[in-house]
Amino acid sequence: MPTARSRRTLRGRLFIALLCVAVVTLAIAGTLTVVGIRSAAERAALDDLRRQAGTIRAQTAQIVQQASGATTPTTGRGVRLRDALDQLRASVQVADARLVFARNDTILDANVVANTRIGRLLLGADTPTALLELPDGITAADLDLPALLGGQTVTLRRADTVYLATALDGFANRRAVPIAVVSRAVDTGVLAQATNALLVAAIVALAACLVLSFALARRLTRPLADIDRTATALAAGDHAARVGVDDRLDRELAEVAHSINRMADELDDARGARRAFLQAVSHELRTPLTGIIGLAEALQLPYYGDLTEKQAKAVTTIEQSGQRLLDTLNDVIDFT
Repeated sequence: MPTARSRRTLRGRLFIALLCVAVVTLAIAGTLTVVGIRSAAERAALDDLRRQAGTIRAQTAQIVQQASGATTPTTGRGVRLRDALDQLRASVQVADARLVFARNDTILDANVVANTRIGRLLLGADTPTALLELPDGITAADLDLPALLGGQTVTLRRADTVYLATALDGFANRRAVPIAVVSRAVDTGVLAQATNALLVAAIVALAACLVLSFALARRLTRPLADIDRTATALAAGDHAARVGVDDRLDRELAEVAHSINRMADELDDARGARRAFLQAVSHELRTPLTGIIGLAEALQLPYYGDLTEKQAKAVTTIEQSGQRLLDTLNDVIDFT
């Protein structure tokens, strides 16, 4: 069995418990803060993507309207279509977006689109076919094509990059619907700065929690130590020992201290009553014993005449027994 010294102290348990609560609270608060900052950065990136997608849609509608306008002798339908696609390519490149084509819930291959008349006009002379491919990190399966073709906007996230896809309705080629896919990297710089600030704040808060936990544990256990010392002193016979009680002591601990002090007072009263009882008893017993011993001694004097051998032996026994009884009574009184 563990000895009293080998047992963990209440102060240590309280200190560890308070420290654990502080660490868990800091961890939860830090995690929620990081998640909140990351979510805010992601929302900001998505808002930028929505603005870019809206700009592309607006420019596409304007381009389509221009492309479908009246022809002139110098500006035929082919010239107008080429100019519209040049403007669309410029808009997509400015937004650092990709333009893919969907037909029958399927994303058309970039090389297939590039070999069509629309694809050649859209790419122009020096634009790579990557403009007609999905961005790295996403596939056609990631896009909800029915929702896109139904006019909805699809957003998704891969690692630290967010993507937004939207269909460009009403363009000249009705057999395939162009879909603009814009992407934006989530700004993790703010998150890194916030993480560093959180680490510094967590270290400072943890240091403060260490000091406060130690002070609180000491405040809670110091009165218990005083109560323990008082109880030990009372058990050792120090009936004057009392637990100090002041206004700063917590109510529960003050009640325990008052209970210990009341117990000590009652023990002291009981000890005084016992002493008074024994003194009264000893007085009542000593008086007759002293008389018996004195009379036995007097009977052995010649004044009362000679005693037979049998009488002398009886008187001596009475004297010795009375003396032993008196000595025993004195020892009991001295012991108590």
